Amino acid sequence: MGRSCFESACDHFEKQKGSAKINWKKRSEKKPITLLAIETGRIDSPPLEVISSIADGLGVLMSDLFSFEGFDDSVDELRAKINDLIQTDDAAVLRKYYRLLLVAQEK
Repeated sequence: MGRSCFESACDHFEKQKGSAKINWKKRSEKKPITLLAIETGRIDSPPLEVISSIADGLGVLMSDLFSFEGFDDSVDELRAKINDLIQTDDAAVLRKYYRLLLVAQEK
């Protein structure tokens, strides 16, 4: 069974934290058995409350745990993927992409 995007994102942010691995798990305020069950895939769809707690513990947004695609890509790779997406003559699709880009720039 392949790893989920959620699991890959958790691993990525966990590695970024390095030696703080144990600390984020404590900060998530969830039982270690629950976190282990999520990491091993025994809990397939954790409740939003748990996901929010994990994101808080890792110091990231909840959405970062689900939109992991492209995290390891270079600037050129990302630009190429974006260019591939926008190669359409469908105005509705382009408007959607444009709105998403505007939302992404909001702070």
